[in-house]
Amino acid sequence: MKNLLLSAVLFAAVTASAGIVPQTFTLTATLKVQSPPTTNTAGLITIAAPKPISVTTASLLKDLATVAYLNGDYAFTTFPTGAKIVYLNDPDNSSWNHFIVASSTGAQLADVSAILYYEQPSATRIQSGKFDTKTQTYPTWTETYLGQVVFTDYAVGGNTKIAFGGNISSTFTDVVNTKAGTYKETWTSTLTAGIGEGFHQGTPCQVSGTASATGSATFAL
Repeated sequence: MKNLLLSAVLFAAVTASAGIVPQTFTLTATLKVQSPPTTNTAGLITIAAPKPISVTTASLLKDLATVAYLNGDYAFTTFPTGAKIVYLNDPDNSSWNHFIVASSTGAQLADVSAILYYEQPSATRIQSGKFDTKTQTYPTWTETYLGQVVFTDYAVGGNTKIAFGGNISSTFTDVVNTKAGTYKETWTSTLTAGIGEGFHQGTPCQVSGTASATGSATFAL
């Protein structure tokens, strides 16, 4: 328990000091896995249509718990009720990003960035919005860019690796409290037509669906 509390305190301190907004990540997707061929007595080879597999935030949490336990990142094989996937990124350093699993109260349970991670294949971003030069804040700002989330169990000797992404739209707004000397930043990122591919337990697969990440935090001006 002491380690869990310490982790929560350090997590809060690091995110606040670095200007990082923790964002709750959710997804709804469908996985289609290649079916194996079968041959009848007449020599006719048949490959059945793939049966769709539903992938949700809940099912991803189960997979993350299993792999995190095997990888030594978490002491149990399941996460507690109310656990959530949280995405952390540094707006000033695009190469720094982490996925963690947090409790319902926001305490970090496990760093799963070796299992679930974000990739941006291109540095191109289309931007629009407003920037306040006096407060160095964004009253409103929107960016669209290509990105993908990758899940893999290679670290524990598995044979699953799936990339899922597409055109992501991120909107963030800063609400300034001049009297308090702070501003509240809110992020919302959405992937409305995500696609991807990879290997599910060693078998080729494709994936399609949606994903989102949203969160807010307050910082000093």
